[in-house]
Parts: sequence; C-alpha cells; structure tokens
Amino acid sequence: MERTQIEETLAMLQAQATVQHMVLRTLMRAMPNPSALLTAWREIRCDAAAAASLLPADARHSDWIAEQIESFAEEWTAEFADLAIAVNQPTTPHGDRNASASGGS
Repeated sequence: MERTQIEETLAMLQAQATVQHMVLRTLMRAMPNPSALLTAWREIRCDAAAAASLLPADARHSDWIAEQIESFAEEWTAEFADLAIAVNQPTTPHGDRNASASGGS
C-alpha cells in the first residue's frame, strides 16, 4: 500500500470509530435503566469467547489487539458506571443533579 492510501484508510477508520462512539453514547443516554446496561456490559465482557469471535480469524491470537480491546472496554465500563451514578444521584428542589458538587447553588 502506498503511504497516501494507508493514511486515507487510517483516517476513514478513525472517522468510523468516532461516529460509532457517538452512536453508542446516544444509545447509552436513551437507556431507561443505566444500571441494567452496566450489568449487561459486565456480563458480555466476562464472555471472552464471544469477544474473540467478533475479531477476524487472523487477529484472534494477537496479544496487542487483546490489550487494545481491554483498554477500550475499561474506558466504556467507566462511561457506563458514570452514567449509572449520574442517573441515580438525587436532584435538588430546582431539578439540578448534584448541584453542590458542580459548584451550583
């Protein structure tokens, strides 16, 4: 592959990943029960065989790819946990969530 073609392919993959990230965040926020989402996510993460089957056959035994998957999965676990916590925080009489922690009155 020529360098230009590699750069274009990489840019396309980055754009695709960014859009998928935005879609996932949208779906997360639309969930009526973020705690259930977090539980389901943890169950899926525990099923290593299912995760491996999503990869192309030539990438299933790559330690580097496994490390990258783990890193991204940990980031998403934190996102899901943050959402579950935010939804479960009590609101103030004005309808603000956790106004004291964010500097609100």
